[in-house]
Amino acid sequence: MNPLQGVRIVSVEQFGAAPYGTMLLADLGAEVIKIENAAIGGDPARKTGPYFLGENDSEYYQAFNINKKSVAIDLRSAEGKAALAALIATADALVNSAMTLSVIAGLGVADISENGFALGWDYIKLPNPVFAGDTLYSESEVVSRRESKSRPDQGIIKVRTRGINQDGKIVIEYERSVMVWKKGHAPLKALFPEVKYE
Repeated sequence: MNPLQGVRIVSVEQFGAAPYGTMLLADLGAEVIKIENAAIGGDPARKTGPYFLGENDSEYYQAFNINKKSVAIDLRSAEGKAALAALIATADALVNSAMTLSVIAGLGVADISENGFALGWDYIKLPNPVFAGDTLYSESEVVSRRESKSRPDQGIIKVRTRGINQDGKIVIEYERSVMVWKKGHAPLKALFPEVKYE
């Protein structure tokens, strides 16, 4: 019995986490269409050794991509973007965890890191899925701060951020460290671009 028979999933994925999850969905009968970036030769896992089955085909890649269809698309080109949009229009679900991270991190740029730079991520959790039509909100809390040893006008903060959907469910949570300017030392940058009327 295949409980997901007839379900089509388009997945923009690479390496291990998302490919493993969609492999399980394929094992349950879903049609999984894996999108690979043609501009870089497909999923980088294809070149991950030590064992290879042929050119651009590793055992590592095959282990996570069994029972899937694979489509190579140049996502930078207009034709590639149109092809991806056409595939998504036929799908029941889209898998792309990087999208959730990008949206939530982007919402916090003006408050957290506009004049700073990220030093690294401590963890990223994706406890609930995001669906088409969801409204996402972001909240961040500074959980620690310290002086920079090498930059006297800057400090390092650790920030916990949560992305929450319209139902109050957490869809992503992460902690990261950011180098920020101390009060009164940041270069002046406008938060929003000036509107130019033509």
